[in-house]
Amino acid sequence: MERRVVERGGEGAEREGAEREGAEREEAEGEEAEREEAEREEAERVEAEREEAEREEAEREEAEREEAGREEAQREEAEREEAEREEAEREEAEREEAEREEEESEGAEREEAEREGSQREEAEREEAEREEAEREEAEREGAEREEAEREGAEREGAPGAVRRGRW
Repeated sequence: MERRVVERGGEGAEREGAEREGAEREEAEGEEAEREEAEREEAERVEAEREEAEREEAEREEAEREEAGREEAQREEAEREEAEREEAEREEAEREEAEREEEESEGAEREEAEREGSQREEAEREEAEREEAEREEAEREGAEREEAEREGAEREGAPGAVRRGRW
């Protein structure tokens, strides 16, 4: 009977040992499963962080491209506006130059017309003075001739000729 108890005690110890080993194995397997799960979660977290970093990098690059595009468009717009402003200034300067030349031309034409008018008036005045001088000279010569003829007639004794109004 003792033997049976001993055997039973041995069987119980073996069973306890096997149970303990089983529990330890299950615990080890559980720990291994937890470790593998933690490693998987860590790998997933690392992958998610990598993907997030790549997405953020792609978004940053896209934002930089868009900003560069906006800056280029603004630069082109500024250049276009500057070219339009310069063209408008050039056209305005040309218009002002044309107006100035037109005014100068009109002024020169006016001056020329005034000069011609003055010259014409001067020529007419001189012509009138010359004609007046010629008329006065002709009258003086006529008066002198009449005087000379009258004196000659009177000297020759023909006072009646003067009275008859020949002179």
